[in-house]
Amino acid sequence: TRPELNPWLGCLVVAPEFRRQGLASRLIDEGELLAKRLAVPVLYAWTETLRQLLLSKGWSHVEDTVYRGRRVSLLSKTLTL
Repeated sequence: TRPELNPWLGCLVVAPEFRRQGLASRLIDEGELLAKRLAVPVLYAWTETLRQLLLSKGWSHVEDTVYRGRRVSLLSKTLTL
């Protein structure tokens, strides 16, 4: 729905039995590192549940929207290259 925003940090899923171990945070960190290595200036993400985690990691709230009938938050992060 937002083709002008690119690239996206996405498809990060932690199985329920492995949650609350810091794995989501580590996946986000690794995604950011890869984006930096690829000289990506701004990274985008949407989430239903991890808004506070992303905000705590320096991401900025862009907007709240509805995607495929679900309420989500769109966030961005400017990466230091």
